[in-house]
Amino acid sequence: MGILEKLWPGREKRIGAGDIRVQTIRFRKLLENANGLLGLFDDGHEKLGGDYILDSHYVASLVDGIIEKLGMIVHDGCVLSPGDTETLYARYDEHKTVANGFIARSKEKTAVPKPTAGSGSEPEDPVGFPEYRLLADVLEWCNGETSGRTVMDLVKQSVVRGLQELDELVSLEERKKKGVLLEAPGGGEIRAIELWAGSEAFMPRPARFDVNESLPLKLLLMGAGDSPDGSGSRWTALVDRDELSLSCMDEGKIFRMDVTASGHRNLDYVFLFADKGWEKKHDLPGEFRIESTDRGMLAWMFDVPVKAIEDSLITIGRTLFCATS
Repeated sequence: MGILEKLWPGREKRIGAGDIRVQTIRFRKLLENANGLLGLFDDGHEKLGGDYILDSHYVASLVDGIIEKLGMIVHDGCVLSPGDTETLYARYDEHKTVANGFIARSKEKTAVPKPTAGSGSEPEDPVGFPEYRLLADVLEWCNGETSGRTVMDLVKQSVVRGLQELDELVSLEERKKKGVLLEAPGGGEIRAIELWAGSEAFMPRPARFDVNESLPLKLLLMGAGDSPDGSGSRWTALVDRDELSLSCMDEGKIFRMDVTASGHRNLDYVFLFADKGWEKKHDLPGEFRIESTDRGMLAWMFDVPVKAIEDSLITIGRTLFCATS
């Protein structure tokens, strides 16, 4: 008996396509907020390089943005999995206290211009200036080496929390064998469900589904080609023209991928979660940023050229459907 069945007896009978869609959309919103937060990290690291004039107002604004995005992520994780939310919110409150400390520090110093070289001298280390030192401390708080206490650690906990609930829901629904059954390369199968359909309107099982109507799924299968050498895995795919949420249904295997491939750089991303037994992480394109968790690997690709997204899907498709695991 699964965790949800123990908590809510009879829930399996009540689960429907609408539940899967709503929770999938919520999880994708969590990922969008995480993408935004990681973008703030990147901006801070870029500014720390010393190529910009930096003042305390930038640092305070960055901290405000980080704590706002983090709050959204924690909220999304707790909405997805509402049991025992106190721990995540307590950790978030700790981060708010740290953030307030940074903002207080930002008000203690006046702006210091970017260091420049004097005649015949080398420029000073920018991190030695108050605003740069403060920014360096903020970035260490965000994703530094302080294990278990960084902003990124709380992001990972929230994402994994949302994944656990969503994995249970998809597993329950997959048992009903609904959706359109597609033959996957390598002897596997994919059950396709429309992401944005009505609350209980599955695509009827006899219906034909043209994979060309979903660009992410098309690119994945394009990478696989007609190879018969795959693992024969079972998959559930929530699909739309530009979006894909793919979950592996094999017993004892955890793999999930969420994609937006709209052709707009600021919107497109690829997110992966794989358990510790997945041996193909080294085959991921270099644009992915990889984070380790107790349950497995999180990997993000965002803010990259459209072609990089498309090429990565082809590569991942080849890895998922063609290589024997």
